[in-house]
Amino acid sequence: MQSLVGARFPGGIFTVDPLEHRLFCDSTLSPEPSVGRAHPIYVYHATRAGMGLDIDEFLALCGSSAADGPMFAFHESRITGPLYVGRSYLVDGEITEVTRKEGRKTGVFDIVRFELRLRPETGGEPIATSVNGFILPRRG
Repeated sequence: MQSLVGARFPGGIFTVDPLEHRLFCDSTLSPEPSVGRAHPIYVYHATRAGMGLDIDEFLALCGSSAADGPMFAFHESRITGPLYVGRSYLVDGEITEVTRKEGRKTGVFDIVRFELRLRPETGGEPIATSVNGFILPRRG
């Protein structure tokens, strides 16, 4: 599993769609941020949607599948600049750490940590980073 550390995701582009953004804010009873800014949840949503892999592809990369019972472990958003509704962002990232553990009930499992970054469509420094972890049970 340590060979996965450094594995880069295909990446892509994510656009904060104005209608989707408004519907998200309405459905969560969250007021829309002012001055055309996007809700901070878009750090997670945009990076996950733009990483270039769907969840099944990500699990397969890690030698797992939905049938193995993966669990979302953690998320942390680091925001260094504003996200705006209607703008597009580049997404890139990689697996940063894999830790193998063993629990009495779960048995052997891996915690896979990965980071996804949002950059302006024109490039440059990240304006946000999404740090995520999944617990992947290892059967047999």
